[in-house]
Amino acid sequence: MEKTLKIMNVNFVEKKDNLIIIKNNKAIAINKEIIEIFKKYLQDKNYKKEAGGILVGRENNEKISIDFATEPMKKDKRKKNRFYRKDLKHIDFFNNIREIKGNIYGYIGEWHTHYEEDPTPSSIDIENWNNILKESEEEKYSTINIIVGINFINFFICDSTGIKVGGKMKI
Repeated sequence: MEKTLKIMNVNFVEKKDNLIIIKNNKAIAINKEIIEIFKKYLQDKNYKKEAGGILVGRENNEKISIDFATEPMKKDKRKKNRFYRKDLKHIDFFNNIREIKGNIYGYIGEWHTHYEEDPTPSSIDIENWNNILKESEEEKYSTINIIVGINFINFFICDSTGIKVGGKMKI
């Protein structure tokens, strides 16, 4: 089943077909349409700029579902080796999803591209992810951050114990 939401003149497609990665007995389900968004911004040539956005989804005891992702927006800053999420429309999108769909949806994490075949987090990525954790008021808060490389999409789970590889998907 496919449903299109139009929010702030941007179409976001929600599909129920998910790809699932199992890590530490917990499934991470990611909407196939999000994978297509990642492919759209693949940094597979050295002149292409990094892209990114936020991940929105829900979590229960068995799995984390990543149901929505924002794409780069007008006020974001894109460079060859850096993506700055500056546009407040990412946050507006998140708030609108919660308003439309209910408070079952939450912030899952961030995604961005790297010009690497099998991407690894940079020191800036790690610093940003740790800052997001520090800003959280929840003691057991965690995020899933995704780096999209040329051949692999890597999932990183960030929590108070550190940053761990949460899974890898071949593009």
